[in-house]
Amino acid sequence: HYYITNNLRLFDNVNIMLQYTALLLLACPLPSCGGAEQRIRADNEAIPRVIKQSSNAVPQDGTTPTHAGLAVDRDLSTQAIAQRTLGKDGELWMEITLEEIYCVEYVIEFNPNSETNQFKWTCSEENCSECEFKDEKDSEKCARFQLTVDYKNVSPDDQSFPPKTGCQYGDVVKLTDISTSGKTVTVAEIAIFGKKARCSSLAEYKNWAAVTMEPPLPVNEGTIVTFSCPRS
Repeated sequence: HYYITNNLRLFDNVNIMLQYTALLLLACPLPSCGGAEQRIRADNEAIPRVIKQSSNAVPQDGTTPTHAGLAVDRDLSTQAIAQRTLGKDGELWMEITLEEIYCVEYVIEFNPNSETNQFKWTCSEENCSECEFKDEKDSEKCARFQLTVDYKNVSPDDQSFPPKTGCQYGDVVKLTDISTSGKTVTVAEIAIFGKKARCSSLAEYKNWAAVTMEPPLPVNEGTIVTFSCPRS
């Protein structure tokens, strides 16, 4: 490079620094770029694909983000704040679409800045109405919320899984404020736990067939198994 003045040299240095910063941002996998320590995802924890909420609350300071993605970023220092939609029939909810179909066993909402449970919803084959709380002051909140597991993004052919005690099949988990008094709901982190509803490999299918004593179907080596295969 050739520099005519010190001002041009300064401009070029700033330009190089900006390019370097851009490369660092591109190389950093989101959402870990913030530098905060992330909660470790458990082996039986479902991976969320999409999360949305009724409406983003307006931050009190005017700048802090409140979008739904903060409830599944595994960063317990951030919080998603859902707001009730306008109108007399306004709704207040948070909905998580999973990467694949799960038989959901339980859902945990964590306390802010702590991997302790604020709420835990346990599922049966019929519903997920059993709600546990840690703090007595949260007892009324269990009655305020309804947690459901449902199918939303799969065809009817993908909804025929064998009955399984202690979990509910689906690809969408929705937390709804069924009260009329709540205006917002704040979630630091929510996590869904259960068993995958399908085998993803021949080895996984063979393990499932051996445990359940089901007669194995004829499958070619290397084939991805796409039929019902809930893990025990």
